[in-house]
Amino acid sequence: MKFKIQEAESHHRDAVLKLLPRLADFPIPKERKPEEFWQGDAVLVKQHFDEKNRDTRIWIAVDETDHILGTLLLRFNQDPLNEQTNAHVEGLAVSEQAEGNGVASQLLEMAEAETRKQQAFSLSLNVFSNNERARSLYRKFGFDEEMIRCIKRF
Repeated sequence: MKFKIQEAESHHRDAVLKLLPRLADFPIPKERKPEEFWQGDAVLVKQHFDEKNRDTRIWIAVDETDHILGTLLLRFNQDPLNEQTNAHVEGLAVSEQAEGNGVASQLLEMAEAETRKQQAFSLSLNVFSNNERARSLYRKFGFDEEMIRCIKRF
């Protein structure tokens, strides 16, 4: 499968939003609703395109017909532990038909390149413990699983 990575433009907004539900395409915890996994990212996407947020970058993978195969949302913020600039992958989603073709890997490579370009201290992301497909990819990219979030529901 041939594709290229490029920065998303305003006319890509709806296609990027359409991909976000893929963020819940793994065995989600039974107490969760699928839309919880992507609604916050949808807000970021809309803000990015409406307000041209300088702290957010959105890349897309497109095929030869300009069909979007994947997207990555990257936001720069302060690391909560050392207050240095951190790049955080807010969302990485790949269409079902593009899975296994290197789309996620190339999007992560772009995120790493931008993190270095901006001289950020680190690149972080969050992943659910039972999302083994994503965790496997992140391990291949050298991400350390640094924190464990515990939750008690009432």
